[in-house]
Amino acid sequence: MDVLEEQIKGYLKSQYPKEVILKDGSGVTIRPALEEERDSILRLYSRLPEMERWFVDMDETFSYFERPLQRGNKISLVAELENRIIAHGMLVKLEPECVSHIGRVRIIVDPALRGKNLATWLLLDINNLAMELNIEILVMNLAIATRIPISRGIEKLGFKEVALIKDYLRDMDGKPHDLSIMLKRINISHSD
Repeated sequence: MDVLEEQIKGYLKSQYPKEVILKDGSGVTIRPALEEERDSILRLYSRLPEMERWFVDMDETFSYFERPLQRGNKISLVAELENRIIAHGMLVKLEPECVSHIGRVRIIVDPALRGKNLATWLLLDINNLAMELNIEILVMNLAIATRIPISRGIEKLGFKEVALIKDYLRDMDGKPHDLSIMLKRINISHSD
C-alpha cells in the first residue's frame, strides 16, 4: 500500500461513519461506499428521472468498484437512511501528475429526498476529503437539463460557473443541451 492509499484509508476510518441531520430532522449516515453495494447504488441511479440518468456516465461510476475502497484515484461516499442508500458522492483525483491537483466531483441524491441539504452535506465531506488529498481545484460538469436542482447549493459552497458550452450534449432524442462547468478553488497552504 502506498502513502496516498494509507492516507485515504486513515482519513476515511477517522471520519466515518458520521450522522448528519437533514432539513426535515431526519438522521442520515454518511460513510464510504462498499464494493458489495454496487446493486444498491444502481437502484439509487435507477430512481433518477430518465433525463438525469441519460447524462450520467455509469461506466465511470462503477469503475470505482473494480478496486478496493481505499485504493486508486476514486473515492465514493454514500448516504444511508433506514438501511437504504439515498445519495452517492464521488471524488475522482485526476491523473497524470500534471492534473493531480484537480478533483472531479459527482453527487446524486434520490429525487424523493432533494431539497433537504443532503447534497450539501456530501459536498462538504468531499471538499474536506479533497483538502486531505491536497486537491486544489474541484470540478463538476453539469448538463443544463439537470443542473437546476443542484446548482444553487453548490454555488453557496463556492463553486462558480467557469464555462458554458452550448449544444455540447445530446439527449436520448438527439436534442442538444448545454454543458456547465462548475469550479471551486480550495485554499491549501503549501509549505516547503
